Amino acid sequence: MSLKRRLAETSVNRHYLVVALTFAVTVVIAVLAMAPSVWSPAGRFLSEVKVDADPENMLSADEPVRVFHNRMKKELSLYDMMVVGIVNDVHPDGVFNPRSLARIYRLTEFAKTLRWDQDGRTVGVIEGDLIAPSVVDSIEPGGPGEVKFDDINLEKGVLQDGSDTAAPDWIKQEVDVNAVTGQLPDEYMRDIDIVRYDRAGQETRRWTLHGAWIKVLEYDDLEGGNTENSIEKLTICYQYWPQ
Repeated sequence: MSLKRRLAETSVNRHYLVVALTFAVTVVIAVLAMAPSVWSPAGRFLSEVKVDADPENMLSADEPVRVFHNRMKKELSLYDMMVVGIVNDVHPDGVFNPRSLARIYRLTEFAKTLRWDQDGRTVGVIEGDLIAPSVVDSIEPGGPGEVKFDDINLEKGVLQDGSDTAAPDWIKQEVDVNAVTGQLPDEYMRDIDIVRYDRAGQETRRWTLHGAWIKVLEYDDLEGGNTENSIEKLTICYQYWPQ
């Protein structure tokens, strides 16, 4: 009688024994896997089981797609994004009530502190990219279950300092920081003033934007005899402005 046939007949005739042995082996493996987590001395002989749900690690380190992905992340200074969703199913206005917004504010302030030094560089939460009700001023409904944060759009104007290179130089700094030096966005964010004048040239109102940077810059074509680079459209992103 062949070995395969003998194993098959034994498994059928003594199926209770097979089930018991399978269960015992499973229990032993589970105990060995959990031992380092619940009993520290076991860590000297066994490795702790770690659950890795990162999709990037589902491919081998030398997989061409993953190698290219990691290279692009490094060159473009990309980083991982985390979204924290907060729901209030009890209040009729959802999270837009004083108590929920106060909790969101405390959570936002705590998130700003999540920075630390690692291998000689600062890592953690980038405050400039943090989006929350307390750091963005213009918040409007964007649809069912959505919130819209608006940028500042300025049209038809000339920079107050009269410089034709101030805005392009600022954008160049943004590109250098993100793609070349790999530093944090804080390096190019600025506090700027937007001033409104009346026809007599008197200031009527001033807005101070904190943590601002240029998103879009468009120029008019130069007209004959005009040496100024007149701005057609200027879109500014910002963190917040005080009321």
